[in-house]
Amino acid sequence: PALAEYFKRWAKEQTSPYVLKEAAILFESGSYKDCDYIITVTAPEEVRIARVMARDHCTEAQVRVRMSQQWSDAQRIALSNAVIENIDLESAKEQVKRIHFQLCQSL
Repeated sequence: PALAEYFKRWAKEQTSPYVLKEAAILFESGSYKDCDYIITVTAPEEVRIARVMARDHCTEAQVRVRMSQQWSDAQRIALSNAVIENIDLESAKEQVKRIHFQLCQSL
């Protein structure tokens, strides 16, 4: 709760056209309800598993347990305004640029 309050205060102080909030469990926590625009970043399951195993030095089984406790891509995407497919960096950058342009046009 303290971090959520801090973020709200911080966001109000910003002068940029928009602020981003990164949250691994945005939907599970219910904080998505406080967002005006939601971008889901996803990748194929096998890619996500490999990335988490490399980052956290854990097993595939451990990653799958975590994933089973999270919303599915389909659930998140259904409540999202945009989706970024994070398969390779250059493609992801282009998708981010398009979304940024759309957001700036709508403000």
